[in-house]
Amino acid sequence: MPKGLPLVRIQIVTTWIPLQRANRDLHRRRHLLHLIEGMVLTGMGVALAATSVGQDKPLYTAGGVLLALVCSFGTFAVVRDDRREKAAAEAGAGP
Repeated sequence: MPKGLPLVRIQIVTTWIPLQRANRDLHRRRHLLHLIEGMVLTGMGVALAATSVGQDKPLYTAGGVLLALVCSFGTFAVVRDDRREKAAAEAGAGP
């Protein structure tokens, strides 16, 4: 060990979280992450369509609108599937 460098001590603190609570939080985070991800992609499609309208590029306008629609419908489908998965996990969790 080189001289002059301070010795750093790292202590790892662990906490106990009940498994059901951790699983519920994981589903909530995944649901939120998918929603944010889909809305960002939808926003990119809307931005492409809006930019191309000003530049008079109809192909990019149609592509941006199509991208925004596909991303928004895909986002709703994924979020709905996440909710169904969460409900199934809670129903099978028992008392």
